Amino acid sequence: MLTGVLTLTGAILALHNFARGRAVCPRGERLPLEQLDGAGVIQTIGRGWMTPDLQSLWNEPRGG
Repeated sequence: MLTGVLTLTGAILALHNFARGRAVCPRGERLPLEQLDGAGVIQTIGRGWMTPDLQSLWNEPRGG
């Protein structure tokens, strides 16, 4: 049960950082998401917690 709680907490923190527009690298550095491609973001945040639906949303082109 403790493992489940820790996993859920990690996913929530990753979503929070993602929503704030930042990725947290394994070494604890913070990078703007614009510096990473979609695959880099998915690999960096949460080690693969992102669902295919979220991946497709992230990979959609954005105006800017």
